[in-house]
Amino acid sequence: MSSNPSYSHYDIPCDMSNPKYQNSERSASISTTGSSSSIIPGTSGCDFRPLTSKKSADRYSCVLIIIAIFLACFCVALGTCVAILFSNLEHVRAQLQRASGDSVDRKVCLLCDELTMSPFEDENAATQKLEVTSDDNGDRVCCANDARQSKVMFDLLFKKKNKITCIEEVNAAQTACNRTLPGPVLTGRVSAHLHIGVQTPRNDHGDQPVRNWQSNYPTSHIEGINLTNDRLIINTTGLYVVYSQIYFSKYVPPTTPKSSSVLYHYVYRYNVIYPNTGNQLLMESVRTLKLVPVTSHSDHTSYTSATLRLKVGDEIYVKVSNISMVSRAEEASFLGVVQIA
Repeated sequence: MSSNPSYSHYDIPCDMSNPKYQNSERSASISTTGSSSSIIPGTSGCDFRPLTSKKSADRYSCVLIIIAIFLACFCVALGTCVAILFSNLEHVRAQLQRASGDSVDRKVCLLCDELTMSPFEDENAATQKLEVTSDDNGDRVCCANDARQSKVMFDLLFKKKNKITCIEEVNAAQTACNRTLPGPVLTGRVSAHLHIGVQTPRNDHGDQPVRNWQSNYPTSHIEGINLTNDRLIINTTGLYVVYSQIYFSKYVPPTTPKSSSVLYHYVYRYNVIYPNTGNQLLMESVRTLKLVPVTSHSDHTSYTSATLRLKVGDEIYVKVSNISMVSRAEEASFLGVVQIA
């Protein structure tokens, strides 16, 4: 029985051709039979470090694979979350678009005349903050498309309704209303006589209001009545004589061909309680202007008057068809009101 085990049964990663290993083998072959605890031939000089390094590399590779799988799963989960987020954002955007579309459809529109409180356009500048269009009848329509415009519209509507209520109460009971009227109700003598000041045309064509009435002219006076924004404001209901004169004058160059044109002179009253924009024509005077080259000026005077019953809140004003032809002669153009009952 051989005491040397076969080397082929050991997977020893050693180079057996190495003289160090051969010497160890010969030493083992001449040794006496020993116990079963004798050392394995050639193991004393064999290097096991390559086997250990291989196992470490395999372990490191497994760790890397696990990390890669984890990162891949994380990326998939992250991509899914991003897709869900974008889907929700798109849904919210669609809802906002529908909401904005509904808000446009729900815009509030009123006739601009229901929001104005003056016969002069420049005093109704607040309506210009709204969207102004025209309807099929040619009437101006004011619309509110957002919260800011809605506030402007409802403020104007509230002020006008409040003024209408105030005037109606005063006309019904003849009591003072200090909420919206320009001044308190005055008793006693009521009259006014105003002279014209220099006019500034605001456009080239169309009827324009006469502005810049003077109450401090030597022959002017105002008593028991208010002059506000070139309008005489009636504070007491009663019977009045209303009169007005406008002096038209135009320089005629010698080379001007002979011709004629029509001049219009109107007296209006305005009150928020009246229908059809609140304006009512009280008097109208029509004059034909003849341009004669042989004279240096063409002059015409237009006078009109009437006895009228006026109400609290009535605002008396004058308009002409050609403001540029109104003479600067202060004493020649005037507006007056006298209460007789």
